[in-house]
Amino acid sequence: MSDTPQGPGWWQASDGRYYPPQAPPPPPYQQAYAPQPTQNVVVKTGCGKWILAAVIVALLAVGGCVAVLAIGGKAAVDEVNKQTGKAAASDYDITGPNCKVAEITGLEADGTITNTSNETQGFQITVRFESGNTLVSEDSTFTDSIKPGQSFDYRVIPLKSEVPAGTTCTLTEVRYTIFDSQNEGK
Repeated sequence: MSDTPQGPGWWQASDGRYYPPQAPPPPPYQQAYAPQPTQNVVVKTGCGKWILAAVIVALLAVGGCVAVLAIGGKAAVDEVNKQTGKAAASDYDITGPNCKVAEITGLEADGTITNTSNETQGFQITVRFESGNTLVSEDSTFTDSIKPGQSFDYRVIPLKSEVPAGTTCTLTEVRYTIFDSQNEGK
């Protein structure tokens, strides 16, 4: 910008000053290389047979694993049921439950369970507390490991703090627990 033109192409604006000429626009973009036509290339390697063989081997391996799991899985389920399933009536002898009101705990059920099996066992004893035909509570207790022929005095205390008068106790289930044999010999 100047008060006088500095050469050809300078122009005068409304403010009375002279401005340089505008730069010419840049040349249009030109591609350096002409686009090439697309070509489809098919490569034949002969590996299709190998891929098919690998898929078949993988399917056979998976099938074999499923068969092993099915056979071994049944044995595992049987073992879990033996340790945590419903106890066979021939594996225990139980007395009670005797319902009574204890001074500190309130209502409780107690009795004795004897291990009549040939193996050390732990048991879960479940007792149902009812008032008339109304369920008050159903609670469990666990024994320690009991050796064959030995007994354990159990006590079940309902979790409900207020238990109606006249509530009765009924043994509902005896199950094996995972506590059997764990502490044997210690």
